[in-house]
Amino acid sequence: MKSFLNLIIVLLTVLSTINAFPHLLQKRVTKTIFSVCYDGSNLPIPPVNLKLNPDPIESEKSAHFKFSGTLQEDITDASRLRITFFDNDHNPIPDTTIIDICKKVECPIKAGDEFNLDQDVDAPKLPDSYNFVVEVWTQPAPPLEVIGCIAGYVPDSF
Repeated sequence: MKSFLNLIIVLLTVLSTINAFPHLLQKRVTKTIFSVCYDGSNLPIPPVNLKLNPDPIESEKSAHFKFSGTLQEDITDASRLRITFFDNDHNPIPDTTIIDICKKVECPIKAGDEFNLDQDVDAPKLPDSYNFVVEVWTQPAPPLEVIGCIAGYVPDSF
């Protein structure tokens, strides 16, 4: 009986130790955390849907961005899509990507109509934890008008 009790204690100790290992081995989160963007008046900007591959984006590697959404403003020849990465102190990381939407899809896209855009983007050198913003904006004249946006956050390794 005493040896059986010792065996149970040893087995429980081993199982507890094994159960703790996956938490120690986990290096990165498996998904980007997305949130809406806000304008200068603290009002939400219409969201853009975004799917990433890989998710999260890997430093200095190509990533596939799949954008979609239904915006409240027309997408015209003056519309652009901008991807900007930031460190945790909100400093921009060089190599902002700007995409001429109408060179990728047929324009104009009327307000209320769904748009879809696929684009491969080369990620800059990224820290372990970073933020990024994807904006759809028009540029007929300054100031730029952001008509769609999504923000992403990748937390530091655990």
